[in-house]
Amino acid sequence: MCPNRANVAIKVPGLAKHQVVHVDGMCNECGNCAVFCPYQEGRPYKDKLTLFWSEQDMENSENEGFLAVDEDHFKVRVAGTVRTVSVDAVNTGLPEAVRLTIRAVRDNYSYLLKK
Repeated sequence: MCPNRANVAIKVPGLAKHQVVHVDGMCNECGNCAVFCPYQEGRPYKDKLTLFWSEQDMENSENEGFLAVDEDHFKVRVAGTVRTVSVDAVNTGLPEAVRLTIRAVRDNYSYLLKK
C-alpha cells in the first residue's frame, strides 16, 4: 500500500487491536495509502497518529502526532493542543490510546525514532 513503508502496524500493550503509526519522515504524501486503504479511516498519512523526526516537520504539519524530546518525554499534538509529556505518567491529559501507542513505540519500536 505505501511504497515508502511509512505506515507501520504496531502491537500496543493494553489495546486489543494493532495500531497504525504514520512515520512522517518516510512519507512523500503520494496518496497511495488513501487509495488502497481497506479501513474506514482511509488516509493513514493524514488520519493516523504521526511520528515526527524533527521539530520543523511537526510544525509544518497539521497531523496529530508526537516527537521524541528525550528518552522519557514527548512533544504531542492532539486535537490542536501541543504539550510535552512523560508517557509513563498516567495523568498526561492525553487519550489513553495515544499515550499507550507512544509508549509502545518508545519501548518496542525505538528503531522508528530518529536518533
